[in-house]
Amino acid sequence: MPDPAPVVARDLLFTCRVTIWLWAVGALMDTANRDYNDYRVLVADGESVMRREVAAALEGLGLDVYEARRGEEVCEVISVVRIDALVLDSGLPAFGGLETIRIMRTFQRVPPFVLVAEDPTRELQVEALEWLATSVLPKPVDMMLLSDIVRTMLARATF
Repeated sequence: MPDPAPVVARDLLFTCRVTIWLWAVGALMDTANRDYNDYRVLVADGESVMRREVAAALEGLGLDVYEARRGEEVCEVISVVRIDALVLDSGLPAFGGLETIRIMRTFQRVPPFVLVAEDPTRELQVEALEWLATSVLPKPVDMMLLSDIVRTMLARATF
């Protein structure tokens, strides 16, 4: 007689995925009519084209968007402006996105963040989640998905 454990595990995984999907849809519906004019998002990417593309997508939501090219600039902006969410490239010049988070955590609060990576390896994803990244997205970034994640981060922010 075949072992029923793989079937049960598969069904449980499917149930978990459906539950997460329904939670995400509910969160997006909660945020669909929200006014985002009071929120500030910092986009940090060493590639100016990618940085501008992400910034334009988020500005389209009505967000106030700041830009940074390097990890040092991220720390400088956050020290003078209240930033509600971050979109960080893992390969920022000088020090990468996660190194920027490590440095920021030593002297200030870190807002919710999304890490964007050329090659989001499993190790990078695990490390990013250990540093409490909301999500890790591959480049090129799906702007609709990123917009939805940022809206959800802002809706759930409790800092």
